[in-house]
Amino acid sequence: MFFDVDAILISFDIDQDNFTLMNAQHIIANLVGFGKWTELLSASEDALELSKLLFDNMHKICIEEWQDYLARTEHENQMEFEDDMKLEIFKTVFAEVDGHYSFRLDYRFQKLNRFLRKSEKKTGQKEGFH
Repeated sequence: MFFDVDAILISFDIDQDNFTLMNAQHIIANLVGFGKWTELLSASEDALELSKLLFDNMHKICIEEWQDYLARTEHENQMEFEDDMKLEIFKTVFAEVDGHYSFRLDYRFQKLNRFLRKSEKKTGQKEGFH
């Protein structure tokens, strides 16, 4: 996976001169839908699967849109969903359905990533790891 580091630096207002491992962990947690690194470390299997799907589908829905959608849905149903229900909702509404596209930044370089996957299939080797 390749990332648009410039977009991440700007979006997360990163001070490059004082960047720490803790900053990196915080950004990674935020990119996959967690508020803090410790939340990611203690997440359930369903929450981790959801976070991967959120990351893989950021072109369809960004974290903030998902959180707003989830909050509205929980409010309308007058209940707080468990992680397994959140995962099923995401799969049903966003991951397995085309037609929804986010207007937020996608921090992944999609064209480069697709090119490398196609190249891997043809050669049977991962680029850069020969």
